[in-house]
Amino acid sequence: MQVGDRIKVIDQEIYGKIVKDYGTEVVIEDEDAPTDDNTLCFKKSEVEEIYSTYEKLELVHWAIQEAINGNMEELSDALEIVEQLREPYLKKKGV
Repeated sequence: MQVGDRIKVIDQEIYGKIVKDYGTEVVIEDEDAPTDDNTLCFKKSEVEEIYSTYEKLELVHWAIQEAINGNMEELSDALEIVEQLREPYLKKKGV
């Protein structure tokens, strides 16, 4: 996690990019703030990094390449990403 990364506050609908990193805390620019004062500070344990669909596909692609080269350690992470990508479609179908 570093300055410029897009994050989500865990268990809340707060999203933003990190603008400052203080080691154990980060300051973000809240994407949905109703005022110009849009910076919020959170402990790193309170936020999670968000990847775009493309970035997730790149991570899966990389993990598969690693597995082909004999490094199977990344496959469980790749499977988790695939499950995240599938979830909205399964919910739509009521599965």
